[in-house]
Amino acid sequence: MTSEGRVPPGPNVTSDPSYLFETTEQIEKRKYLAKLAEDPEYKQRGDPITTGAKVLDMKLAWTDSSNPNVVTLALGLANYSVKVIEVTRDNSNDVINKKGTNRVVCALKGHDGPVTCIGVVPKELTENQQRWVLSGSWDKTIRLWDIKTQKTVAIFNGHSDFIKSLVVDSNRRIFYSGSSDADIRAWKIPDFNTLSTTTTTKESDITTISKSLWVLKHHNRAVDSLELCDLDNSGIPTHLVSAGSEKTINISRLDPSMSSNAAALEYQVKGHKTSVFDVYSDLQMVWSASADKSVMGWDFGGNEIKKDDSDNGVGVLDKPDMVLEHDKLVKSVISLPQVGIVISSTEDGVIRLWDTATSTVKKEIHAHLDGVTKFVFYRGILYSGSLDATVRQWSIKDVMNHREKQYPGPVPFTTSAGRTNSGGNKGNGGSGVELTAEEEAELAELMSSDDE
Repeated sequence: MTSEGRVPPGPNVTSDPSYLFETTEQIEKRKYLAKLAEDPEYKQRGDPITTGAKVLDMKLAWTDSSNPNVVTLALGLANYSVKVIEVTRDNSNDVINKKGTNRVVCALKGHDGPVTCIGVVPKELTENQQRWVLSGSWDKTIRLWDIKTQKTVAIFNGHSDFIKSLVVDSNRRIFYSGSSDADIRAWKIPDFNTLSTTTTTKESDITTISKSLWVLKHHNRAVDSLELCDLDNSGIPTHLVSAGSEKTINISRLDPSMSSNAAALEYQVKGHKTSVFDVYSDLQMVWSASADKSVMGWDFGGNEIKKDDSDNGVGVLDKPDMVLEHDKLVKSVISLPQVGIVISSTEDGVIRLWDTATSTVKKEIHAHLDGVTKFVFYRGILYSGSLDATVRQWSIKDVMNHREKQYPGPVPFTTSAGRTNSGGNKGNGGSGVELTAEEEAELAELMSSDDE
């Protein structure tokens, strides 16, 4: 019994801080988040969409050619479901405080564990341009969903542990899956006429695919993130980037003949000190976000690539071209090379915009009450999915001009963490940073583009 006369609950069943040991920083963080959660301005910040459960992954599902302000997002949720939502944003692009509209297209249930990863099959690969979404789960399976019927049309079995990551290679009609079993598997996206197209709810009637095209065994621990990249500047993906619960990032060359032959390990990136949560590739760099509190940028065109000591001829990169240091572990990263910005989020829900020319923070905003698990960027709007069970949307321009509200008392986890590689200048943190005329023009061009 406690000094207040309460009987504490049994083991492993409480989140009540009065029963738990907390550091001074954790106490201050809890107090700050409590104030933030009740602040009227924060409640509207980013036009939050309540998802009903923690967002574990998020992908851009499709867009509306007749209305560029409408996007559809596919979410993997901790409550074992996939949720597809349509978001219509305000024409002004000012989504710091203004309200848009959203609707749930469907909620798909069938997994027996949290849905940790999502893949979207381009409609060009389906019969009659159908909407297909892939989902991977702790139940060790991958499901292919037909959004029109809201039914599972195929189940992929092969991994022996949690599915942690998915990426779709539309050029090869393949998707890749990463798992806690440390394997990467390649699967053929099936033809429509081979699938279960009935509306049955019986699992036994659903097409089951147990044999993958090939398996990569280059990792020793869980594969948490997969990304396609074009290191050859060929216009199509040439390599598969994989990372997870170990500090090494693997980059494997995909079959150049566009067939289903196995990928071959070509590079290893060795710069982080511990787990890598997220990788992202743009036209210039590969970016990695890690539990070592850093984001690193790797330029394969300008970086010195060594050969490892074995006879397998694998190239090794061990000197990042850019290091963006944070004060907390970094959960997610995305880059906008057109405007020289990298965007990251730490475990406390703070989003930072970095200037890649100076490796310093241009802006930070306390966007969520918990970590951001995934970013999606489309036509000048950043969508952030979080463990606080919301998706929020941000106009880059308005984030740059936003002034963060400060509460009394120490808030060590919201101070700017931006440093140059040599530990030099700090970023601007919560101050208002006006965009230059050149940046305004670049953002305007970015918002008119149809591609990420």
